[in-house]
Amino acid sequence: MLLDLRATDISGAQNSWLAGGLDAARIDESSEHLLLGQAIVEARWQFADALSVQGFVSAYEDGGDNVGVNELFIDYRPVPLNGYRFNAKVGAFYPAISLENTKPGWTSSGILSNSAINTWLGEELRILGSEVSVTRLGRAHRSDWDLGGSISVYGGNDPTTALLAWRGWGIHDRQVRLGEKISFAELPVIGVDEGFSSQSEDFDPFVEVDDRPGYALSLWAAKKRGLKVKLYYYDNRADPKAIRQGQYAWHTKFHHVSVWLPLNNETTLLSQWLKGKTNMGEDTNIAVRADYQAWYVGLRKQWRGFQFTLRYDDFEVEDLDITFMDNNNQDGRSWTFAASYVFNQAIHMVVEHHRFKENNYARRYFSLPINNDYQQSQVALQWRF
Repeated sequence: MLLDLRATDISGAQNSWLAGGLDAARIDESSEHLLLGQAIVEARWQFADALSVQGFVSAYEDGGDNVGVNELFIDYRPVPLNGYRFNAKVGAFYPAISLENTKPGWTSSGILSNSAINTWLGEELRILGSEVSVTRLGRAHRSDWDLGGSISVYGGNDPTTALLAWRGWGIHDRQVRLGEKISFAELPVIGVDEGFSSQSEDFDPFVEVDDRPGYALSLWAAKKRGLKVKLYYYDNRADPKAIRQGQYAWHTKFHHVSVWLPLNNETTLLSQWLKGKTNMGEDTNIAVRADYQAWYVGLRKQWRGFQFTLRYDDFEVEDLDITFMDNNNQDGRSWTFAASYVFNQAIHMVVEHHRFKENNYARRYFSLPINNDYQQSQVALQWRF
């Protein structure tokens, strides 16, 4: 269980995306300074030697539903056989590509705001289906390297990238739960006859629209106490002409690379890169076509119970369509610095400051300048038990 209480201050963000705006922060200048960062309850039921049910629920006081389910799946993990480890999952779960969100409840160690890539994963992506993976264990084959791969087949993720295209990349730690609906900003093309008239004002990324399964593939290599590299490919195979219950299907695919490199016993370099494409709509004049990419590089330093984290993010959405009053171009960058201290196994404190700068052309529709620059400082007291 995690209980996270925060004091926070932000300048430059006028209308948070969780309040129907375009600012990519969780809070804005009108928000309370003291809030529940998050409350998470994680559970695991082991009902056979190799079989378990796992999941977690979370609670927030900002955004849509106060409480909801983030993950729930059956996990099959038998003992290794002949130097190979097998694993299978069925249910709803995050793809295992984040280098930051490795703690219970898909939370991070020593930092509060996720990178742009992992912020987006928390907003719009789950595997709602099955995944099978196999790892060749190096120690069983007289090697320093573990080698592995996985394949996933899933559904229920057809609207993915609608939020990314119509709002842009963000930097925060607010996860969207299964079945939770988020209100779009009142963009001129949403819900009007001249635009996407059938699109609901509430966005639900985890629904099935076209009854076509998607897939994902991964390969990885991990050296003992050393370099870890992972390649990942995702394609939801959505039919961009399909729509159901106010949600369009967005054909979304991307490549992802992650690198984890210990520099010494106390310092680690971590980096992720993601590049993809999305498209939606059957009419060339009323459609969304966009390329998107993001990357970050971060450093973590451990010292006497403290962890210091410095991260730089770079991100972009490139609008490729000709739809009137629907400019989805965005480019931006962000610096984040965090310091955390572990008082004991249960009590942690995290102090963070980040600066977010972007050019977001959709801001023109709200009579705002395209350039957006905000800074946020947070102090969190966390109980983990």
